[in-house]
Amino acid sequence: MVVYQTSLSPLIITKNEATNTIQLSTCATPFLFFQTIAVSVNAVLSCFLSTRAHPHRLTYCTAGLMFRATSPLPYGGSKRFPGYSEFLSSDNSNNQLLEFLVSCAVKSYWKFRGTHALSFLVESVNKVLALQVSGEKDVLDELMMKGMKKSGQIPWFGPAQIPAHLRHQFEGREEECVYFTPVRLSIKGLEQVFVAGKRP
Repeated sequence: MVVYQTSLSPLIITKNEATNTIQLSTCATPFLFFQTIAVSVNAVLSCFLSTRAHPHRLTYCTAGLMFRATSPLPYGGSKRFPGYSEFLSSDNSNNQLLEFLVSCAVKSYWKFRGTHALSFLVESVNKVLALQVSGEKDVLDELMMKGMKKSGQIPWFGPAQIPAHLRHQFEGREEECVYFTPVRLSIKGLEQVFVAGKRP
């Protein structure tokens, strides 16, 4: 017997102030679609702004983690026409990138009647925040460049330089600290951990 769910609880993304991470929360009263997007985007931005990194940098890093053919719909899909390629035909400015990430997840929730895309977005944002806090500069730099390329902000081929305002900022005062990184994550290793559902 197949049981179809007739109604879904309205969900939004909210900020966990204690951990500076995002989470899915049930709305007491339903929001309009644009309100759901605005509240959810603001929650993500609030977390990004709580770090020393520019929010555009962390947005690109999140896109670099999510924009893969192997990602769940609506971000992934075929290698030739992955879901994220839809962003290239829209207003593909950085100001719209985070809204695109969030709106795709919300649309997917109502269209496919499941939280797979929303959960993927939440996990991706929280993983980028964790990398920022732990000072994984090289991994974040690579994710950011991937995100910028796949969102059409820089050419896919050829040399590219990270703009000054998008360079890594260590949490705390770097000049007074010595950072020891005995184990350096790689993008490939990070993706394997991410797919396995484990935290690095």
